[in-house]
Amino acid sequence: MASGQDLLDPEFLKRLEYLDFAAKKIASGEGRGERPSSAPGRAVMFRDHRSYAAGDDIRYIDWNVYLRLDELVIKEFEAEERLNVAIVVDRSDSMNFGLHNKFEVAVRIAAAIGYVGLSHFDSVVVMPHPPGPPSRAAPLTGKGQRRELLRRLADLRPLGGGRFADTVRALPASPRGAMLIVILSDFFDEAGFEGACAQVRARHARGLGVHIVDPLEIHPELLGPVRLKDLETGRERILDVDEAFLERYRREIDLHLERVERFCRESEFGFARVETSVPFDASVLAILRKGRILRS
Repeated sequence: MASGQDLLDPEFLKRLEYLDFAAKKIASGEGRGERPSSAPGRAVMFRDHRSYAAGDDIRYIDWNVYLRLDELVIKEFEAEERLNVAIVVDRSDSMNFGLHNKFEVAVRIAAAIGYVGLSHFDSVVVMPHPPGPPSRAAPLTGKGQRRELLRRLADLRPLGGGRFADTVRALPASPRGAMLIVILSDFFDEAGFEGACAQVRARHARGLGVHIVDPLEIHPELLGPVRLKDLETGRERILDVDEAFLERYRREIDLHLERVERFCRESEFGFARVETSVPFDASVLAILRKGRILRS
């Protein structure tokens, strides 16, 4: 399992700094409040040009356009929007599995999103599923809280299960501004993952589902008599696995993958599927883009 030293290792910190730098290159602006909003506020992001009209503030004339085209145009901007990000990390028993261990991958992705977030967003919350002490889910703000974020994540260990909806419901109230809830999970919940998505909508938050899958789940290397254990419920069965059984299993796992993606999209969530074998940096940047966290 990943240890606290893994997340605080200088090499891993270098990778986080690289991802933060790459995120800044992708983002359309720098500093706080980089997302567009129709709400009134301080204008920080260029949107478009329009023709100059008498009475317009001459400070917003685009003189470069005037020199090129001999035309007076005004630069228009969009108002900033505060964004608070909550990262829900599934640490139920089914995540403690895989060729590359899904839980370890989820923790590292959470570290990267949170690390970037403390530069770009207004607050970051990490909530494990099942939850830990409420004090460990207190919002963090600013670059100075990066080490605390990594320490909190480093302390996480796989821990049983429970209803995902209850974990999302237990998230602390969002400070002023919009909220994005990122769920890092394999979405194996006997009670159904749909309830967690419903809780996201009930909070009037945006959602981003990050479905973490491992090659051993997609292409299991099993044949002959095997003892199988359901990591979520603890139930065990002895089965004689043959090619026909594996074909049925593959159909079921394909249905699960399709169901999760379809439900997220129908719920107007962002969605990203991460295979644990995919390079970490590429996965994180894809998540930031697909979650509309950064504008490209």
